[in-house]
Amino acid sequence: MTKKLIIFLILVGTFCYCKNHTSDTNFRLKNGDLIFQVSEESDFTKAIHNSTGNNRNLSFSHVGIIYLHNDSIFVIDAVPGDGVRKIRLDDFLNESSKSKEGNPLVCIYRYKDIEAAKDAVQNAIKYIGYNYDSVFLQNNNAFYCSELVYECFVKDDKHLFETVPMNFKDKAGNFDPFWIEYYRKLDVPIPQDCSGTNPNQLSEDKNLYEVFRYF
Repeated sequence: MTKKLIIFLILVGTFCYCKNHTSDTNFRLKNGDLIFQVSEESDFTKAIHNSTGNNRNLSFSHVGIIYLHNDSIFVIDAVPGDGVRKIRLDDFLNESSKSKEGNPLVCIYRYKDIEAAKDAVQNAIKYIGYNYDSVFLQNNNAFYCSELVYECFVKDDKHLFETVPMNFKDKAGNFDPFWIEYYRKLDVPIPQDCSGTNPNQLSEDKNLYEVFRYF
């Protein structure tokens, strides 16, 4: 084997080793895919992790819906301040927490019923501009992230995702101090055990499966 051939094989091997999920040319996003995000760390996301997380390596604090339009890729989601928005995928990824290699801690999940997922996108478009649901209650004409997903995935007038009793307590069974202060400022009771959703709970739905991750 010549010296030039050996160097070539080393370079090829190095390229293959460095290849990651983001260079997977076989993967294509579809309308209605769900994008789950570990958001930039803040008191708000920490409180979400403490109340809704489990023993997985990743605890999702945010979720949005993929919207393909012409040659652009958007995410429709609900965030404090902006409410229900349409944001470019690249900007969404930039908002995410990063792995030690600098890749966004983001996973793509796909709903088994592709047509229902497509319909969910059209429903989501109608909600752009609605307020953020800062009290996390249903049927108040405002949306938090997983609530938006819940309301958009509907078939034959039935919601495709389930609700669960909401939890604002830590693993010791005490109300997280963040939520105590949060609801004190809103001057409303903590809606412990009221029906709701959260990103971790949605990601575990039996009709969803992971198709891609950016890290």
